[in-house]
Amino acid sequence: KDPAASWYPTGELVWSRNDGEAAFMPANFSLCWRFDVRITGESGESKRVFIDAATGEIIRKLSISYFCDAGTGNTAWYGNQDISTEKQVLSGNYELHDDCTGSHDYKIHTKDKNNGNGTTEYEDGNNTWTSIPDIDGVTTHWCAHRTLDYFSTVHGRNSYNDNGADVTAYNNGLGSFQSNACWGCDGNVMTFGEGPTTSSADDWNSMEVVGHEFAHGVTQETADLEYEKQSGALNESFSDIFGAVIENWTGAGTFDWTIGEEFGAPI
Repeated sequence: KDPAASWYPTGELVWSRNDGEAAFMPANFSLCWRFDVRITGESGESKRVFIDAATGEIIRKLSISYFCDAGTGNTAWYGNQDISTEKQVLSGNYELHDDCTGSHDYKIHTKDKNNGNGTTEYEDGNNTWTSIPDIDGVTTHWCAHRTLDYFSTVHGRNSYNDNGADVTAYNNGLGSFQSNACWGCDGNVMTFGEGPTTSSADDWNSMEVVGHEFAHGVTQETADLEYEKQSGALNESFSDIFGAVIENWTGAGTFDWTIGEEFGAPI
């Protein structure tokens, strides 16, 4: 052992493909010890290393350093905000994929479902998101990050399941001109409608709506209230309360008990 080392990884015995692109056939697998070797200095890259259990040969090395980039973007109602994105190696563009969540396990990914015409990434060439088509994506992305910040800071909760689950948000995901939002319409994700027009100013993705939908995920993983009758009413009420409280905690708008006043449909 290196006496200067500050941390020793623990190995796990696993079956691993000899080549990450190899077919899933028995001949392409080896019994390996898997180690996560993490770099704590200011430079370098942490690696997951697979070592052949019989020969000691290094079979594969994978990066476990998650790179992220700090950008800024215009939102529909909250001005210009700092956001976290990820630069793509091949295209050189930035996507609304937030790996920069500090000590948390979860990642946040915001996409456009284009009202049923295929799911696409929001992309920007210089990580300064100011174009009109980007506004709805930036708004959802920022609101989702701040919502998870609230649950982490105030309640010590690590994502909706308290186990670091990644969070995906879809804009324009309910069909053309749909004025609604949903948790669970596409699995454990948030989906937001584009509102009555194509303008970002009436999308259903304001801070309290994003907080409302995410709170449904928390309820699902805790009380698991049935979505009918009194329990369904409580489910919705808890989400309404969380949405308003999150709006107040983040400073996104005035503290009130209405949902959706930003896009002209207060409830």
